[in-house]
Parts: sequence; C-alpha cells; structure tokens
Amino acid sequence: MGGQLPVMVFLTGSASQYIDSGKVVPLMSFTEQRLPQYPNVPTVVEALGDASLARSAWIGVTTRAGSPPEVARSLDAWTKSCMDAPEFNQALKNALFTPRYVGQADYAAIVRRDIAFWRPWIERLGISNE
Repeated sequence: MGGQLPVMVFLTGSASQYIDSGKVVPLMSFTEQRLPQYPNVPTVVEALGDASLARSAWIGVTTRAGSPPEVARSLDAWTKSCMDAPEFNQALKNALFTPRYVGQADYAAIVRRDIAFWRPWIERLGISNE
C-alpha cells in the first residue's frame, strides 16, 4: 500500500478494502477453494500445487495452561453463546470469516497443528518478536 513491501500475507477481511481499491493486488489465497469475493484469485493449491499450504484463518479465546477446568468450561460456554448471537455472526461474516464454533479439544488440536506448521517457517526465515 505504501510501496514498501513487495509481498505480504493478509487476512482477506482486513485487506479487502485495499484489494477493492486496487492498492493491493492479491496473488493467491491460502485456501482450498477460491474465495467467492475474489473468484479470479487462484488458491495456493492452484498457484503452487501444494495442498499442505492451504490454511484456515481462525480466532480463538483461550486461558493460561493449568487454569481450573471450570474456567475453561465457562469460557467455552461464553464463546458458544457469542457464536450463537446473530450480531456477532454477522460481524464475522462482514470481516469475511466463515463463523464456526469449535469446542475445547478441537481448538487445542487446531492450535497444535498450526504451531507445528508455522514453527519451521518462522525458524527458517529467522522471524523474531524482538
């Protein structure tokens, strides 16, 4: 957008205004299927031929390891109630997310899966939070 980075990975919802204005040109989506909003943008599978690179963006709410089980259950119930709220669901859709509730066990598996996927890339590229 400012002519400073040649390539960047964005969440579609946060980049859509820049894509729509022509300030950002999408090269591919990291999805298995083409995005309905951008049907002319190839998927990572189409562009690179590697289905293992297809990723789903997710938003999660979690607690610190070792938190009491009742805290996790309460947080899970609250999260489910948010997902059931039409206003929240619509806000996610407006941000180009596909709302889907995932319970505690499946969420933990998703986090572990993505850590295992991204850690080698982060280490290989020397990315740091410092």
